[in-house]
Amino acid sequence: MTSLSALSDLLGQLESQAVQRDLKYGDYHRPLFDQALFHCQSARLHPCVEEARQTFDKLTTQVKLAPNHAQVSYLSEKLICQIDALKKELDSFDVRQQEHRQRPSQQSDLSQLYQNLAQHQAWESQLKAIVTQSEQMYSQATGKEKGFSFQKLEATRRRLQRCQQAKLRIEKHITYKERNQ
Repeated sequence: MTSLSALSDLLGQLESQAVQRDLKYGDYHRPLFDQALFHCQSARLHPCVEEARQTFDKLTTQVKLAPNHAQVSYLSEKLICQIDALKKELDSFDVRQQEHRQRPSQQSDLSQLYQNLAQHQAWESQLKAIVTQSEQMYSQATGKEKGFSFQKLEATRRRLQRCQQAKLRIEKHITYKERNQ
């Protein structure tokens, strides 16, 4: 039960951070997380933390009443993924807000565009490696793990696709700038 109380404390910390971030920045321009991870599809963090809290409550109820190992395992993995996603979102939000404010029309400096392109190429390379790793995990998974592994694989593929689309936009912008200078 100690680990459950630690998870509860962690969720409390995440909730206070999410409330502060939501008050400071308001809604994001699209849902923050994939629907496979959070059903609420919110553009704010606090509803996602509340959903993670609901997953935690289901897990504690399942552990106390009738420990169905498959259900406990599934809820545990889902909760860990939700908490991990929330932590990453909170840790990287300021960086993404800064990137979001920089519109391509404001990025007149060609060297800045090339730096952005290099960064997106690095991210693309990392995401390709993660997709390959997720594909291997999916092929080795069995039973209920297979469904969860597939969800993670699809989410990673979507991230890779978004990264490639952003990289393509940057490349087009560089081409435009070079032709019109």
